[in-house]
Amino acid sequence: MDKNEFIYILRQSLSGEVTSELLEQNVNYYDNYIGSRSVQEEERVISELGDPRLIAKTIIEADRVGKDKSKAYRSQDYTQDAQSNQEDLGEGTPKFGRNVFISNFKWYHKLIAILVVVVLFVLIAVIGRLIIGFLFAFGLPIILIILVMLLFRRR
Repeated sequence: MDKNEFIYILRQSLSGEVTSELLEQNVNYYDNYIGSRSVQEEERVISELGDPRLIAKTIIEADRVGKDKSKAYRSQDYTQDAQSNQEDLGEGTPKFGRNVFISNFKWYHKLIAILVVVVLFVLIAVIGRLIIGFLFAFGLPIILIILVMLLFRRR
């Protein structure tokens, strides 16, 4: 498959599925990406890229997911505004939904955070054990001596 065939299949697969702006943007990207190479490199790059229909399918799905997310955010904003307006007017009851927390942390950031918590827990446990050991080794005998001295002073 050559560059022109790749671009043609990609264009055909995307047409009618995404906006013309997104279609042209992706066609131009792949045209420039493949076109900046020699003929042998073009063939290698095209084989590495794979089937243009699969690339088009990925672009279409990504576009749909992006549209769905933007609709969900707009719908959520509208719902929250309507609820706050009702509450301001004394109408309705506040509705509680589930809170969603989207984390942009990578897995290794989470692992580091867990390790820090574990290390702090172990450190606090070790320091606590040392303090308790110190109190039993020195504090308890001192307290007993003071109690005995107080007991004998009263007599």
